[in-house]
Amino acid sequence: MPGKIKWIEIPVLLNYEDFLSIEKQFTHLGINYQGKPVTTRVDTTGADHSYAVHVTEAHARAAALVFRHFLEIVDPATEQPFTGVCPACGERIDGAWICPSCNISFRGGCEEDSPIVVFIRQYGGFDDP
Repeated sequence: MPGKIKWIEIPVLLNYEDFLSIEKQFTHLGINYQGKPVTTRVDTTGADHSYAVHVTEAHARAAALVFRHFLEIVDPATEQPFTGVCPACGERIDGAWICPSCNISFRGGCEEDSPIVVFIRQYGGFDDP
């Protein structure tokens, strides 16, 4: 008798359109997954659903790579301060995380301890094949 399949929840909820995009990529790559609707809001106009995604442990690395690229997550451990011309205001920047003129942030948006970053790191999603 084969062993029981271990399912891993990806620690991010997706809206319907994003779920369809991920589903298409997973199907194309042969990733074994489950998408489960989760009610995120209920009011007089109805209910809003997000989707939780689970993958088999055997497909966790492939899923981590897909999510990293789909969500455009930069590895926080490799980020460097920005040097160049600010894309928002045109000021010359030399090694800063925030533009001193317009306050635009040059960080990738995810902290090292963010659950999706932890998932991607744990399953090798920052290690390009």
